[in-house]
Amino acid sequence: MKLKRFKTPSKEDLAKASIACVRTILPLHWAAWETSAEPMRAIGHATSQEERDEVIKAWKEMTLNQLSNVELIGAILSAVIVGAFSWPILPTTSTTLAIIQGMWFSSLSFAVAAVAIALHQSVFLARVACMPRFNVIIVELLTYDSYDGLRQPRQEQVLIWLLAVGLLEWSIGLWIGGYVVFLWDVTKMRQQDQ
Repeated sequence: MKLKRFKTPSKEDLAKASIACVRTILPLHWAAWETSAEPMRAIGHATSQEERDEVIKAWKEMTLNQLSNVELIGAILSAVIVGAFSWPILPTTSTTLAIIQGMWFSSLSFAVAAVAIALHQSVFLARVACMPRFNVIIVELLTYDSYDGLRQPRQEQVLIWLLAVGLLEWSIGLWIGGYVVFLWDVTKMRQQDQ
């Protein structure tokens, strides 16, 4: 009896399957990914130098605004998280306290990392923008020549420029998760006292 050999999937097939999986499981993250990749795609597909320059200028302004928001919200969130650790009503039970502190410490770590990455990226864009070849550098950084002759967005660059926002989103989610556990514990304690 002969065993049937299965064809090894190509990288393109694996990439398509991964994209379909992410699109199905995390539709909001997929939408964020696509809206971040689209300006990079427009930079690569620009038909004239003037059009490319306009798209790069718009991308830079949008990215700097986004990074400024991450820096501000991340700093405020970090202050809120640090302040929350001093609440006198924090539960005294070790299990609940460990859950809350674990979520809030993770949240604080993500918020600080998001601010640090956003600051680094903002400084990078400010420094590179002063260079005479800024647009050429951005085109080479964000896109690559694909087999069809068009420049396509570099997926790792999409990820890198979304990293600060993603970390901040996780930070907010973890803080809210810890806060929900805190409220549940406080409510449970009050019900037991009655």
